[in-house]
Amino acid sequence: MPDDYQLYVLVVPEATRAQQSQDSQQNLSIQGLLSSPTGAATPISSEPTDQRLRGDYVGQYASKMATELKELGTNGTIDAVGLTGQTGETPIDGYYTAQSVNTEPRSAQSRSLIRYDLALREKGTRSTHRRELTTERRELSHPFGNDVTGYVAVPAAAEGVRWLDPETDATADATPSTTRSAELGRIAEYRLSDAPYQSPSLVYDIGYSDEGATDVRVWDTRGTSKLDGDGNLQWAKVFDPSHGFTAEAVIDSGLVRLRADPSADPGISVEEYDASAGAWASLSLPSSDWTLAELDIAERQSQRLGTARVDAWTRWRDTTTGATYPLDLTVHRGWPSIQFSRVPDSTSPVPSGLESLLSPAASDRIVTPQPVRDLRPREAIR
Repeated sequence: MPDDYQLYVLVVPEATRAQQSQDSQQNLSIQGLLSSPTGAATPISSEPTDQRLRGDYVGQYASKMATELKELGTNGTIDAVGLTGQTGETPIDGYYTAQSVNTEPRSAQSRSLIRYDLALREKGTRSTHRRELTTERRELSHPFGNDVTGYVAVPAAAEGVRWLDPETDATADATPSTTRSAELGRIAEYRLSDAPYQSPSLVYDIGYSDEGATDVRVWDTRGTSKLDGDGNLQWAKVFDPSHGFTAEAVIDSGLVRLRADPSADPGISVEEYDASAGAWASLSLPSSDWTLAELDIAERQSQRLGTARVDAWTRWRDTTTGATYPLDLTVHRGWPSIQFSRVPDSTSPVPSGLESLLSPAASDRIVTPQPVRDLRPREAIR
């Protein structure tokens, strides 16, 4: 039985594949298994440079899943994602970046059958590359604490984790300062001060299907519970910073979860993952005159909707006086709390009422390592 594909954290179902290269292109007929909720993908050749996957999303969540694929394909900061078979290795397993993604309904009368056409460019494989997590240390301003230690995290499933000096390609052993159990896997956290280099990277190896489980995710709840009665995912994965949320926006590290809805009061709620119970628990926030007025998931200079962190700009309003105040926030992979900070051009301190509202959920760390996930050729690692 042929495999379906997994592209990062998404299923690519009912696909046929056309190999593309500089010299030739071969198109294959679509073989949709319409009775299957996931379908099947049929690989043909062994070592393609480019791939084109075509097929259908079928069923009540077809439109949601097709939108997720399109958003992932157009995200400028989630690059070189893993592609692999869902039930085992395939000849085209590797890291790819999307060249184009097209989706359209098969019928104007129905959104339960969506055709997709996905063109991918190969960036490398686990044989040729290692994952790299780059850092660029920056200090923030906020009233929630003064921990100046910089921390970055990678999946605990990663192997061969080493510090790397980006200038010399030299490496040194890396030992995690702590590990934590998140909702979908364990996470290992590392202190930047333990690295013998300035602005170090972490390099490591990890299975294509393993690395997405503990990444930071953004969700659109679509006004539903996360799973339906049959255990199918109803929330939509969000990869586009301009996504138009239909309900709550959720930024989720697997350890802490910020739920935002500016139409509600106070506009946010926060949940923490209880590993011993295997469930999320609400974090109590004090009553306040301050409420969330606006949330902008960021993808701009120095800000990312990425895999190791998600940044957002927020605006808060005092419902009594009408005053407003902006804050940046970041949800980091591996961090147990949310990093709120003053925006770079702020000229006034965080209002005391807003500080009180956010304090239970706020990180005391003032250093952001600004981690960005990338690939590094194995020959560029000593």
